[in-house]
Amino acid sequence: MSKWIPCSDRMPDKGGEYLITIKWEDGSEIYFSWFYLRDRCWSYKNANVVAWMELPEPYKESEAPLYCDRNICTNNEYNGVGCDECQVTKHNKEIEE
Repeated sequence: MSKWIPCSDRMPDKGGEYLITIKWEDGSEIYFSWFYLRDRCWSYKNANVVAWMELPEPYKESEAPLYCDRNICTNNEYNGVGCDECQVTKHNKEIEE
């Protein structure tokens, strides 16, 4: 996943859509903005943009954690399959990495 990049470190290398943090007198807020490469500025022209990040990838169903109900689980010790071998456990470990 993308991380916040302070504007004081660098600006985007290409024009496009980004998430930005604007610092207001009463706190900071996150906005969606367009960065104009030619003018080297954000679509919020008079705002104090302090950081930016690339947009994350859209949510995918396969990235959602799965939940196991051990009371009805068919992959339990009674069937000779422990939790470490369970497809639910394997899926959740994969999306954590």
